[in-house]
Amino acid sequence: MGLKEVQKDFSEWTATMAHDPSSLSEVEHKASKFAQTIAGLLTAAVLAQAQVTESVEQCVQDRHPRPFAHMRYVAKRKLKVMLLCGLTMLVFATYWVPRRDPGRPGIRREVGRRRKEGEGLYPGLAALGIREGVTDALREDITRASIYMPSFDLARQELKYRGLDLDV
Repeated sequence: MGLKEVQKDFSEWTATMAHDPSSLSEVEHKASKFAQTIAGLLTAAVLAQAQVTESVEQCVQDRHPRPFAHMRYVAKRKLKVMLLCGLTMLVFATYWVPRRDPGRPGIRREVGRRRKEGEGLYPGLAALGIREGVTDALREDITRASIYMPSFDLARQELKYRGLDLDV
């Protein structure tokens, strides 16, 4: 989002208000959505800073003095993470799974079967409070909407109104 886009939107809002003063609500909603987008871009920019990345790595090492003695590195994976503003960004995170006991045979499984879900972890994302592809702040908003609304469908509609397109 550049300066030209900001000026264009501002000019559009001004023209809308000059043509129809009762359109304040519409302009206010557009400005709020605009600010939400900027907040998401700023959050993404902060997460991309080298000092933040280093701090996350240090936090992971501090939580696990013996770095993952019981875990085995699998791969660096590309994941989608949704921020509070509704912006979805791609992040690369290392994925770890529990080591099996050296003296025991591996898990017997048929073709296409995997370990039970939830055994692995993304330590960097966990340090940031990101679980299941959403940030803690977004999870709080989803929980609040789910509690306050009489149904999950109405909660989803309310969140969609705020720019968060989620399924039930």
